[in-house]
Amino acid sequence: MEMAGTWRLPYAMAAPQYPSALLENLVEFAPDALLVVDGHGRIVLANGAAEKLFGFERTELIGSPIERLIPERLRGAHVRHREDYSQSPRTREMGAAAAELVAVRKDGSEFPAEIRLSPVQLNGQPLVAAAVRDGTDRRQAVQVLRAAQQEADRANAAKSRLLATASHDLRQPLQALQLLNAALQQQIDEPEVQELLARQSEALEAMANLLNALLDLSRLEAGAVKPEIEEVSLAEIFGALQRAFEPLAEARGLTLSVNTEMRYVRTDRTLFRQLLENLLANALKFTDSGGVSLGCRMQEGGLVVEVADSGIGISSEQLEHIFDEYYQLDRGRHQGVGLGLSIVKRIAAQLGLALDASSEPGRGTTFRVCIPSEHICGAAVRARRTRRENGLERSVTGALVLLVEDDDAVRTATEFYLKTVGHTALSAARISAAERALENAPRIPDLIITDYHLGQGETGLDAIARLRAKAGRALPALVLSGDTSPALMKLAEEGSCRVLSKPVDVKSLVVEISRILGHAGRDDAEQSKLRVADAPAPDDRQGASTH
Repeated sequence: MEMAGTWRLPYAMAAPQYPSALLENLVEFAPDALLVVDGHGRIVLANGAAEKLFGFERTELIGSPIERLIPERLRGAHVRHREDYSQSPRTREMGAAAAELVAVRKDGSEFPAEIRLSPVQLNGQPLVAAAVRDGTDRRQAVQVLRAAQQEADRANAAKSRLLATASHDLRQPLQALQLLNAALQQQIDEPEVQELLARQSEALEAMANLLNALLDLSRLEAGAVKPEIEEVSLAEIFGALQRAFEPLAEARGLTLSVNTEMRYVRTDRTLFRQLLENLLANALKFTDSGGVSLGCRMQEGGLVVEVADSGIGISSEQLEHIFDEYYQLDRGRHQGVGLGLSIVKRIAAQLGLALDASSEPGRGTTFRVCIPSEHICGAAVRARRTRRENGLERSVTGALVLLVEDDDAVRTATEFYLKTVGHTALSAARISAAERALENAPRIPDLIITDYHLGQGETGLDAIARLRAKAGRALPALVLSGDTSPALMKLAEEGSCRVLSKPVDVKSLVVEISRILGHAGRDDAEQSKLRVADAPAPDDRQGASTH
Protein backbone atom coordinates (compact mmCIF):
# COMPACT_ATOMS: atom_id res chain seq x y z
CA MET A 1 0.00 0.00 0.00
CA GLU A 2 2.02 2.88 -1.32
CA MET A 3 -0.14 5.60 0.25
CA ALA A 4 0.11 4.42 3.81
CA GLY A 5 3.50 5.90 4.56
CA THR A 6 2.41 9.35 3.44
CA TRP A 7 -0.49 9.71 5.89
CA ARG A 8 0.02 11.67 9.08
CA LEU A 9 -0.74 10.17 12.44
CA PRO A 10 -2.44 12.11 15.23
CA TYR A 11 0.06 13.76 17.57
CA ALA A 12 -0.41 11.18 20.31
CA MET A 13 0.50 8.39 17.88
CA ALA A 14 3.57 10.00 16.26
CA ALA A 15 5.99 8.19 18.57
CA PRO A 16 5.40 4.49 17.64
CA GLN A 17 8.30 2.78 15.84
CA TYR A 18 6.30 1.34 12.95
CA PRO A 19 3.69 3.94 11.91
CA SER A 20 3.38 2.67 8.32
CA ALA A 21 2.55 -0.89 9.42
CA LEU A 22 0.08 0.45 11.98
CA LEU A 23 -1.69 2.57 9.37
CA GLU A 24 -1.85 -0.30 6.94
CA ASN A 25 -3.48 -2.49 9.59
CA LEU A 26 -5.93 0.24 10.56
CA VAL A 27 -7.06 0.62 6.95
CA GLU A 28 -6.98 -3.05 6.02
CA PHE A 29 -8.89 -4.35 9.02
CA ALA A 30 -11.37 -1.51 9.41
CA PRO A 31 -14.93 -2.89 9.85
CA ASP A 32 -16.34 -0.70 7.05
CA ALA A 33 -15.44 -0.82 3.39
CA LEU A 34 -12.90 1.96 2.74
CA LEU A 35 -12.37 3.43 -0.73
CA VAL A 36 -10.21 6.37 -1.80
CA VAL A 37 -11.14 8.11 -5.06
CA ASP A 38 -9.03 10.63 -7.00
CA GLY A 39 -10.14 13.82 -8.69
CA HIS A 40 -11.08 11.89 -11.86
CA GLY A 41 -13.42 9.59 -9.97
CA ARG A 42 -11.10 6.54 -10.07
CA ILE A 43 -10.54 4.23 -7.15
CA VAL A 44 -6.94 4.40 -5.87
CA LEU A 45 -7.33 2.43 -2.62
CA ALA A 46 -9.64 -0.35 -1.36
CA ASN A 47 -9.41 -2.39 1.82
CA GLY A 48 -10.38 -5.99 2.61
CA ALA A 49 -13.88 -5.04 3.75
CA ALA A 50 -14.49 -3.39 0.35
CA GLU A 51 -13.61 -6.68 -1.38
CA LYS A 52 -16.10 -8.58 0.78
CA LEU A 53 -18.85 -5.98 0.44
CA PHE A 54 -18.71 -5.55 -3.34
CA GLY A 55 -17.43 -9.00 -4.35
CA PHE A 56 -14.56 -7.63 -6.47
CA GLU A 57 -10.92 -8.48 -6.10
CA ARG A 58 -8.87 -5.52 -5.02
CA THR A 59 -7.03 -5.52 -8.34
CA GLU A 60 -10.37 -5.21 -10.12
CA LEU A 61 -11.30 -2.16 -8.09
CA ILE A 62 -8.05 -0.19 -8.22
CA GLY A 63 -8.12 2.09 -11.27
CA SER A 64 -11.84 1.53 -11.93
CA PRO A 65 -14.25 4.46 -11.97
CA ILE A 66 -16.28 4.67 -8.79
CA GLU A 67 -19.42 4.49 -10.94
CA ARG A 68 -18.63 0.80 -11.41
CA LEU A 69 -20.12 0.33 -7.97
CA ILE A 70 -23.29 2.29 -8.85
CA PRO A 71 -26.30 0.75 -10.67
CA GLU A 72 -26.17 1.66 -14.33
CA ARG A 73 -29.44 3.61 -14.24
CA LEU A 74 -27.96 5.93 -11.61
CA ARG A 75 -24.47 6.45 -12.95
CA GLY A 76 -25.15 9.65 -14.91
CA ALA A 77 -26.64 11.34 -11.88
CA HIS A 78 -23.78 10.10 -9.69
CA VAL A 79 -21.19 11.71 -11.99
CA ARG A 80 -22.96 15.06 -11.61
CA HIS A 81 -23.14 14.66 -7.83
CA ARG A 82 -19.45 13.80 -7.69
CA GLU A 83 -18.51 16.85 -9.76
CA ASP A 84 -20.64 19.08 -7.54
CA TYR A 85 -18.95 17.63 -4.46
CA SER A 86 -15.49 18.36 -5.87
CA GLN A 87 -16.43 22.05 -6.07
CA SER A 88 -17.20 22.16 -2.35
CA PRO A 89 -15.63 19.16 -0.61
CA ARG A 90 -16.57 18.60 3.01
CA THR A 91 -17.18 15.77 5.43
CA ARG A 92 -20.72 14.57 4.99
CA GLU A 93 -22.92 11.55 5.60
CA MET A 94 -25.02 10.05 2.84
CA GLY A 95 -27.60 7.30 2.77
CA ALA A 96 -28.31 6.96 6.51
CA ALA A 97 -30.05 10.26 7.03
CA ALA A 98 -29.54 12.61 4.09
CA ALA A 99 -30.70 10.40 1.21
CA GLU A 100 -31.22 6.77 0.24
CA LEU A 101 -28.33 5.52 -1.91
CA VAL A 102 -27.99 2.25 -3.78
CA ALA A 103 -24.76 0.37 -4.62
CA VAL A 104 -24.21 -2.68 -6.80
CA ARG A 105 -22.06 -5.78 -6.26
CA LYS A 106 -20.06 -7.68 -8.87
CA ASP A 107 -22.89 -10.22 -9.22
CA GLY A 108 -25.32 -7.41 -10.05
CA SER A 109 -27.20 -7.51 -6.74
CA GLU A 110 -28.02 -4.15 -5.22
CA PHE A 111 -28.07 -2.99 -1.62
CA PRO A 112 -28.85 0.22 0.24
CA ALA A 113 -25.58 1.98 0.97
CA GLU A 114 -24.68 4.25 3.85
CA ILE A 115 -21.66 6.36 2.92
CA ARG A 116 -19.55 8.87 4.77
CA LEU A 117 -17.29 11.10 2.65
CA SER A 118 -14.24 12.99 3.79
CA PRO A 119 -11.83 15.09 1.61
CA VAL A 120 -8.08 14.38 1.99
CA GLN A 121 -4.91 15.71 0.37
CA LEU A 122 -1.98 13.65 -0.94
CA ASN A 123 1.02 15.49 -2.34
CA GLY A 124 -1.23 18.42 -3.17
CA GLN A 125 -3.73 16.25 -5.01
CA PRO A 126 -7.36 16.21 -3.83
CA LEU A 127 -8.75 12.82 -2.90
CA VAL A 128 -12.00 11.66 -1.34
CA ALA A 129 -12.08 8.92 1.28
CA ALA A 130 -15.37 6.99 1.45
CA ALA A 131 -16.48 4.63 4.23
CA VAL A 132 -19.26 2.40 2.88
CA ARG A 133 -21.64 0.22 4.89
CA ASP A 134 -24.43 -2.14 3.80
CA GLY A 135 -27.62 -0.50 5.09
CA THR A 136 -29.86 -3.52 4.52
CA ASP A 137 -30.19 -4.44 8.18
CA ARG A 138 -30.78 -0.86 9.18
CA ARG A 139 -33.38 -0.32 6.50
CA GLN A 140 -35.16 -3.54 7.41
CA ALA A 141 -35.17 -2.49 11.05
CA VAL A 142 -36.66 0.88 10.07
CA GLN A 143 -39.29 -0.85 7.96
CA VAL A 144 -40.16 -3.15 10.86
CA LEU A 145 -40.46 -0.14 13.18
CA ARG A 146 -42.62 1.70 10.66
CA ALA A 147 -44.83 -1.33 10.21
CA ALA A 148 -45.11 -1.69 13.99
CA GLN A 149 -45.97 2.01 14.31
CA GLN A 150 -48.61 1.70 11.60
CA GLU A 151 -50.06 -1.37 13.29
CA ALA A 152 -50.06 0.47 16.61
CA ASP A 153 -51.82 3.42 14.97
CA ARG A 154 -54.42 1.08 13.46
CA ALA A 155 -54.91 -0.65 16.82
CA ASN A 156 -55.24 2.72 18.55
CA ALA A 157 -57.78 3.84 15.96
CA ALA A 158 -59.70 0.57 16.44
CA LYS A 159 -59.59 1.08 20.20
CA SER A 160 -60.93 4.59 19.78
CA ARG A 161 -63.78 3.29 17.62
CA LEU A 162 -64.50 0.57 20.18
CA LEU A 163 -64.49 3.07 23.03
CA ALA A 164 -66.76 5.39 21.09
CA THR A 165 -69.20 2.54 20.43
CA ALA A 166 -68.95 1.22 23.98
CA SER A 167 -69.31 4.74 25.32
CA HIS A 168 -72.64 5.14 23.57
CA ASP A 169 -74.01 1.61 23.96
CA LEU A 170 -73.05 1.18 27.61
CA ARG A 171 -74.23 4.60 28.70
CA GLN A 172 -77.68 4.26 27.11
CA PRO A 173 -79.17 1.60 29.46
CA LEU A 174 -77.51 3.21 32.47
CA GLN A 175 -79.08 6.53 31.51
CA ALA A 176 -82.50 4.88 31.33
CA LEU A 177 -82.03 3.32 34.78
CA GLN A 178 -81.05 6.64 36.34
CA LEU A 179 -84.02 8.47 34.83
CA LEU A 180 -86.48 5.77 35.91
CA ASN A 181 -85.01 5.76 39.41
CA ALA A 182 -85.36 9.54 39.66
CA ALA A 183 -88.93 9.37 38.38
CA LEU A 184 -89.84 6.74 40.97
CA GLN A 185 -88.40 8.91 43.73
CA GLN A 186 -90.77 11.67 42.60
CA GLN A 187 -93.78 9.33 42.60
CA ILE A 188 -93.37 7.28 45.81
CA ASP A 189 -93.71 8.68 49.35
CA GLU A 190 -93.11 5.60 51.53
CA PRO A 191 -89.94 6.24 53.60
CA GLU A 192 -88.71 2.65 53.32
CA VAL A 193 -89.04 2.64 49.53
CA GLN A 194 -87.49 6.10 49.32
CA GLU A 195 -84.48 4.82 51.25
CA LEU A 196 -84.10 1.87 48.87
CA LEU A 197 -84.41 4.15 45.85
CA ALA A 198 -81.86 6.56 47.31
CA ARG A 199 -79.35 3.74 47.78
CA GLN A 200 -80.09 2.48 44.28
CA SER A 201 -79.52 5.99 42.95
CA GLU A 202 -76.13 6.19 44.65
CA ALA A 203 -75.18 2.78 43.28
CA LEU A 204 -76.19 3.89 39.78
CA GLU A 205 -74.17 7.08 40.20
CA ALA A 206 -71.14 5.06 41.27
CA MET A 207 -71.59 2.81 38.22
CA ALA A 208 -71.83 5.86 35.99
CA ASN A 209 -68.70 7.41 37.47
CA LEU A 210 -66.76 4.17 37.11
CA LEU A 211 -67.92 3.70 33.53
CA ASN A 212 -66.96 7.26 32.66
CA ALA A 213 -63.55 6.82 34.23
CA LEU A 214 -62.87 3.56 32.41
CA LEU A 215 -63.95 4.92 29.05
CA ASP A 216 -61.98 8.13 29.56
CA LEU A 217 -58.78 6.40 30.74
CA SER A 218 -57.12 6.14 27.35
CA ARG A 219 -58.07 9.73 26.55
CA LEU A 220 -56.73 10.77 29.94
CA GLU A 221 -53.39 9.15 29.12
CA ALA A 222 -53.25 11.06 25.85
CA GLY A 223 -54.26 14.33 27.49
CA ALA A 224 -57.50 14.39 25.51
CA VAL A 225 -59.83 14.64 28.52
CA LYS A 226 -60.87 18.19 29.21
CA PRO A 227 -61.85 18.60 32.88
CA GLU A 228 -65.25 20.21 33.44
CA ILE A 229 -64.36 22.64 36.22
CA GLU A 230 -67.16 23.61 38.57
CA GLU A 231 -67.75 24.47 42.22
CA VAL A 232 -67.70 21.15 44.08
CA SER A 233 -68.81 20.63 47.67
CA LEU A 234 -66.31 18.53 49.63
CA ALA A 235 -69.05 17.64 52.13
CA GLU A 236 -71.18 16.32 49.28
CA ILE A 237 -68.34 14.28 47.76
CA PHE A 238 -67.21 12.94 51.13
CA GLY A 239 -70.77 12.02 52.10
CA ALA A 240 -71.32 10.11 48.87
CA LEU A 241 -68.02 8.29 49.33
CA GLN A 242 -68.91 7.37 52.90
CA ARG A 243 -72.24 5.89 51.82
CA ALA A 244 -70.59 4.02 48.96
CA PHE A 245 -67.73 2.49 50.98
CA GLU A 246 -69.33 1.91 54.40
CA PRO A 247 -70.86 -1.45 53.38
CA LEU A 248 -67.47 -2.68 52.17
CA ALA A 249 -65.74 -1.52 55.35
CA GLU A 250 -68.35 -3.19 57.53
CA ALA A 251 -68.09 -6.42 55.55
CA ARG A 252 -64.34 -6.46 56.22
CA GLY A 253 -64.80 -5.63 59.91
CA LEU A 254 -63.20 -2.20 59.51
CA THR A 255 -64.22 1.29 60.56
CA LEU A 256 -64.58 4.09 58.02
CA SER A 257 -64.43 7.59 59.49
CA VAL A 258 -65.09 10.64 57.36
CA ASN A 259 -64.43 14.18 58.57
CA THR A 260 -64.87 17.25 56.39
CA GLU A 261 -65.55 20.97 56.41
CA MET A 262 -68.20 22.90 54.50
CA ARG A 263 -65.79 23.93 51.80
CA TYR A 264 -66.08 24.18 48.04
CA VAL A 265 -63.28 23.69 45.56
CA ARG A 266 -63.07 24.37 41.84
CA THR A 267 -62.39 21.04 40.15
CA ASP A 268 -63.91 18.36 37.93
CA ARG A 269 -66.47 16.58 40.10
CA THR A 270 -66.25 13.17 38.39
CA LEU A 271 -62.46 13.03 38.11
CA PHE A 272 -61.93 14.26 41.66
CA ARG A 273 -64.35 11.71 43.05
CA GLN A 274 -62.70 8.94 40.98
CA LEU A 275 -59.32 9.93 42.42
CA LEU A 276 -60.63 9.63 46.00
CA GLU A 277 -62.51 6.42 45.20
CA ASN A 278 -59.31 4.79 44.00
CA LEU A 279 -57.46 5.87 47.14
CA LEU A 280 -60.23 4.61 49.43
CA ALA A 281 -60.57 1.31 47.57
CA ASN A 282 -56.82 0.84 47.78
CA ALA A 283 -56.78 1.62 51.52
CA LEU A 284 -59.61 -0.81 52.33
CA LYS A 285 -58.04 -3.51 50.17
CA PHE A 286 -54.74 -3.45 52.06
CA THR A 287 -56.16 -3.09 55.58
CA ASP A 288 -57.00 -6.22 57.56
CA SER A 289 -57.77 -4.64 60.94
CA GLY A 290 -58.45 -1.20 62.33
CA GLY A 291 -59.86 1.23 59.84
CA VAL A 292 -59.60 3.87 57.15
CA SER A 293 -60.16 7.60 57.46
CA LEU A 294 -60.96 10.34 54.97
CA GLY A 295 -60.53 13.95 56.00
CA CYS A 296 -59.26 17.37 55.05
CA ARG A 297 -57.40 20.23 56.71
CA MET A 298 -56.14 23.64 55.76
CA GLN A 299 -52.43 24.26 55.55
CA GLU A 300 -50.20 26.95 54.16
CA GLY A 301 -50.75 27.17 50.43
CA GLY A 302 -54.04 25.30 50.25
CA LEU A 303 -56.15 22.39 51.42
CA VAL A 304 -54.98 18.82 52.05
CA VAL A 305 -57.28 15.83 51.64
CA GLU A 306 -55.95 12.76 53.44
CA VAL A 307 -56.79 9.08 53.10
CA ALA A 308 -55.15 7.11 55.91
CA ASP A 309 -55.29 3.44 56.83
CA SER A 310 -53.98 1.13 59.55
CA GLY A 311 -52.96 -1.48 57.02
CA ILE A 312 -49.80 -3.44 56.35
CA GLY A 313 -47.84 -0.43 55.10
CA ILE A 314 -45.29 0.03 52.34
CA SER A 315 -41.51 -0.10 52.55
CA SER A 316 -39.50 2.99 51.62
CA GLU A 317 -38.01 1.15 48.63
CA GLN A 318 -41.46 0.35 47.25
CA LEU A 319 -43.00 3.71 48.13
CA GLU A 320 -41.17 5.55 45.35
CA HIS A 321 -42.67 3.22 42.72
CA ILE A 322 -46.30 2.99 43.85
CA PHE A 323 -47.57 5.44 41.21
CA ASP A 324 -45.88 3.56 38.34
CA GLU A 325 -48.13 1.73 35.90
CA TYR A 326 -48.56 -2.01 36.52
CA TYR A 327 -46.34 -1.82 39.62
CA GLN A 328 -47.60 -4.41 42.09
CA LEU A 329 -46.52 -4.47 45.69
CA ASP A 330 -45.57 -7.82 47.16
CA ARG A 331 -48.44 -8.08 49.64
CA GLY A 332 -49.24 -11.77 49.71
CA ARG A 333 -52.92 -12.35 49.02
CA HIS A 334 -53.50 -8.66 48.28
CA GLN A 335 -52.97 -8.49 44.53
CA GLY A 336 -54.27 -6.30 41.74
CA VAL A 337 -53.30 -5.22 38.25
CA GLY A 338 -51.24 -2.24 39.39
CA LEU A 339 -53.28 0.50 37.71
CA GLY A 340 -55.28 2.13 40.53
CA LEU A 341 -52.59 4.48 41.83
CA SER A 342 -51.25 5.25 38.36
CA ILE A 343 -54.76 6.42 37.44
CA VAL A 344 -54.75 8.55 40.60
CA LYS A 345 -51.47 10.11 39.48
CA ARG A 346 -52.78 10.95 36.00
CA ILE A 347 -56.03 12.41 37.34
CA ALA A 348 -54.14 14.55 39.85
CA ALA A 349 -51.88 15.88 37.12
CA GLN A 350 -54.92 16.65 34.95
CA LEU A 351 -56.56 18.59 37.78
CA GLY A 352 -53.43 20.43 38.86
CA LEU A 353 -53.24 18.68 42.23
CA ALA A 354 -50.13 17.45 44.06
CA LEU A 355 -49.84 13.91 45.44
CA ASP A 356 -47.84 12.72 48.42
CA ALA A 357 -47.64 9.47 50.39
CA SER A 358 -45.99 8.30 53.59
CA SER A 359 -46.01 4.85 55.12
CA GLU A 360 -44.57 2.65 57.79
CA PRO A 361 -44.61 -1.13 57.39
CA GLY A 362 -46.99 -2.70 59.89
CA ARG A 363 -48.56 0.61 60.88
CA GLY A 364 -50.30 1.92 57.77
CA THR A 365 -50.16 4.39 54.91
CA THR A 366 -51.37 7.96 54.36
CA PHE A 367 -52.04 9.49 50.95
CA ARG A 368 -52.34 13.26 50.68
CA VAL A 369 -53.96 15.23 47.86
CA CYS A 370 -52.88 18.87 47.98
CA ILE A 371 -55.38 21.37 46.56
CA PRO A 372 -53.81 24.80 45.81
CA SER A 373 -55.38 27.81 47.49
CA GLU A 374 -56.44 29.25 44.12
CA HIS A 375 -58.74 26.22 43.66
CA ILE A 376 -60.59 26.88 46.94
CA CYS A 377 -63.86 28.83 46.63
CA GLY A 378 -64.58 31.89 48.75
CA ALA A 379 -67.42 32.60 51.17
CA ALA A 380 -69.70 34.13 48.51
CA VAL A 381 -69.58 30.96 46.45
CA ARG A 382 -70.26 28.81 49.51
CA ALA A 383 -73.28 30.93 50.40
CA ARG A 384 -74.65 30.78 46.86
CA ARG A 385 -74.24 27.01 46.71
CA THR A 386 -75.85 26.62 50.13
CA ARG A 387 -78.91 28.59 48.98
CA ARG A 388 -79.11 26.46 45.87
CA GLU A 389 -78.85 23.22 47.83
CA ASN A 390 -81.49 24.43 50.32
CA GLY A 391 -83.92 24.97 47.45
CA LEU A 392 -83.85 28.79 47.49
CA GLU A 393 -82.93 28.70 43.81
CA ARG A 394 -85.64 26.56 42.30
CA SER A 395 -85.89 24.95 38.91
CA VAL A 396 -88.24 26.08 36.16
CA THR A 397 -91.29 23.91 35.46
CA GLY A 398 -93.96 23.77 32.79
CA ALA A 399 -91.67 23.81 29.77
CA LEU A 400 -92.67 22.16 26.49
CA VAL A 401 -89.73 19.99 25.48
CA LEU A 402 -89.22 18.42 22.06
CA LEU A 403 -87.28 15.20 22.68
CA VAL A 404 -85.44 13.33 19.90
CA GLU A 405 -84.03 9.95 21.02
CA ASP A 406 -83.76 6.78 18.94
CA ASP A 407 -83.37 4.41 21.92
CA ASP A 408 -86.88 3.39 23.01
CA ALA A 409 -85.94 2.69 26.65
CA VAL A 410 -84.06 5.96 27.10
CA ARG A 411 -86.77 7.94 25.30
CA THR A 412 -89.53 6.48 27.49
CA ALA A 413 -87.51 7.01 30.67
CA THR A 414 -86.68 10.60 29.73
CA GLU A 415 -90.34 11.39 28.93
CA PHE A 416 -91.44 9.90 32.24
CA TYR A 417 -88.85 11.83 34.22
CA LEU A 418 -89.61 15.15 32.51
CA LYS A 419 -93.25 14.65 33.41
CA THR A 420 -92.45 13.99 37.07
CA VAL A 421 -90.50 17.27 37.36
CA GLY A 422 -93.31 19.30 35.80
CA HIS A 423 -92.51 19.46 32.09
CA THR A 424 -94.34 18.21 29.00
CA ALA A 425 -92.51 16.27 26.30
CA LEU A 426 -93.15 15.78 22.60
CA SER A 427 -90.96 12.82 21.65
CA ALA A 428 -89.72 11.26 18.42
CA ALA A 429 -87.21 8.62 17.36
CA ARG A 430 -86.26 10.28 14.05
CA ILE A 431 -85.81 13.83 12.82
CA SER A 432 -88.68 13.53 10.36
CA ALA A 433 -91.02 12.45 13.16
CA ALA A 434 -89.78 15.35 15.29
CA GLU A 435 -90.58 17.75 12.43
CA ARG A 436 -94.13 16.39 12.27
CA ALA A 437 -94.45 16.75 16.05
CA LEU A 438 -93.32 20.37 15.74
CA GLU A 439 -95.93 21.03 13.02
CA ASN A 440 -98.70 19.64 15.21
CA ALA A 441 -97.55 21.17 18.51
CA PRO A 442 -99.95 23.64 20.16
CA ARG A 443 -97.09 26.11 20.49
CA ILE A 444 -93.41 26.44 19.73
CA PRO A 445 -91.40 24.20 22.12
CA ASP A 446 -89.30 25.91 24.76
CA LEU A 447 -86.39 23.49 24.36
CA ILE A 448 -85.00 20.74 22.12
CA ILE A 449 -83.36 17.79 23.89
CA THR A 450 -81.71 15.31 21.55
CA ASP A 451 -79.35 12.37 21.56
CA TYR A 452 -76.29 12.80 19.36
CA HIS A 453 -76.24 9.43 17.56
CA LEU A 454 -79.74 9.01 16.16
CA GLY A 455 -79.07 6.14 13.76
CA GLN A 456 -79.34 5.97 9.97
CA GLY A 457 -76.58 8.56 9.68
CA GLU A 458 -78.55 11.25 11.54
CA THR A 459 -77.09 13.24 14.42
CA GLY A 460 -78.50 15.46 17.11
CA LEU A 461 -76.90 18.48 15.49
CA ASP A 462 -78.78 17.66 12.27
CA ALA A 463 -81.97 17.50 14.33
CA ILE A 464 -81.31 20.88 15.95
CA ALA A 465 -80.56 22.56 12.62
CA ARG A 466 -83.67 21.20 10.88
CA LEU A 467 -86.02 21.87 13.79
CA ARG A 468 -84.72 25.42 14.20
CA ALA A 469 -85.20 26.00 10.48
CA LYS A 470 -88.77 24.67 10.65
CA ALA A 471 -89.59 26.74 13.73
CA GLY A 472 -88.08 29.84 12.17
CA ARG A 473 -86.10 30.65 15.30
CA ALA A 474 -82.99 29.52 17.20
CA LEU A 475 -84.69 27.26 19.72
CA PRO A 476 -82.60 26.51 22.82
CA ALA A 477 -81.07 23.04 22.52
CA LEU A 478 -79.41 20.45 24.72
CA VAL A 479 -77.52 17.41 23.41
CA LEU A 480 -77.34 14.30 25.61
CA SER A 481 -74.76 11.86 24.35
CA GLY A 482 -72.56 8.97 25.36
CA ASP A 483 -70.02 10.28 22.84
CA THR A 484 -67.52 12.43 24.79
CA SER A 485 -65.13 13.12 21.94
CA PRO A 486 -63.64 16.62 21.59
CA ALA A 487 -65.05 16.69 18.05
CA LEU A 488 -68.60 16.61 19.42
CA MET A 489 -67.82 19.43 21.84
CA LYS A 490 -66.47 21.52 18.96
CA LEU A 491 -69.50 20.77 16.77
CA ALA A 492 -71.81 21.62 19.65
CA GLU A 493 -70.10 24.97 20.13
CA GLU A 494 -70.54 25.69 16.43
CA GLY A 495 -74.20 24.72 16.69
CA SER A 496 -74.92 27.02 19.65
CA CYS A 497 -76.18 24.28 21.94
CA ARG A 498 -75.26 22.73 25.26
CA VAL A 499 -73.87 19.20 25.70
CA LEU A 500 -74.22 16.84 28.67
CA SER A 501 -72.48 13.47 28.67
CA LYS A 502 -74.54 10.35 29.31
CA PRO A 503 -75.31 8.99 31.78
CA VAL A 504 -76.57 12.41 32.86
CA ASP A 505 -77.04 13.07 36.55
CA VAL A 506 -80.74 13.85 36.87
CA LYS A 507 -80.17 16.84 39.16
CA SER A 508 -77.72 18.24 36.63
CA LEU A 509 -80.34 17.76 33.91
CA VAL A 510 -82.93 19.80 35.82
CA VAL A 511 -80.41 22.55 36.57
CA GLU A 512 -79.24 22.61 32.95
CA ILE A 513 -82.80 22.89 31.62
CA SER A 514 -83.43 25.81 33.97
CA ARG A 515 -80.15 27.45 33.01
CA ILE A 516 -80.85 27.14 29.28
CA LEU A 517 -84.33 28.56 29.62
CA GLY A 518 -82.95 31.46 31.61
CA HIS A 519 -85.23 31.06 34.64
CA ALA A 520 -82.88 29.63 37.28
CA GLY A 521 -83.11 31.75 40.43
CA ARG A 522 -86.20 33.78 39.39
CA ASP A 523 -89.21 34.16 41.65
CA ASP A 524 -92.44 32.22 41.32
CA ALA A 525 -94.20 35.00 39.46
CA GLU A 526 -91.64 34.93 36.67
CA GLN A 527 -91.63 31.15 36.56
CA SER A 528 -95.41 31.02 36.28
CA LYS A 529 -95.07 31.92 32.60
CA LEU A 530 -93.98 28.32 32.05
CA ARG A 531 -96.44 26.57 34.37
CA VAL A 532 -98.05 23.29 33.41
CA ALA A 533 -101.30 25.14 32.76
CA ASP A 534 -99.72 26.48 29.58
CA ALA A 535 -98.65 23.02 28.43
CA PRO A 536 -100.58 21.09 25.80
CA ALA A 537 -102.78 18.17 26.68
CA PRO A 538 -101.50 14.68 25.88
CA ASP A 539 -101.98 13.87 22.22
CA ASP A 540 -101.17 10.73 20.26
CA ARG A 541 -99.62 11.64 16.92
CA GLN A 542 -98.01 9.55 14.20
CA GLY A 543 -94.25 9.18 14.76
CA ALA A 544 -94.32 11.14 18.02
CA SER A 545 -95.68 10.88 21.53
CA THR A 546 -96.62 13.50 24.07
CA HIS A 547 -96.33 13.04 27.84
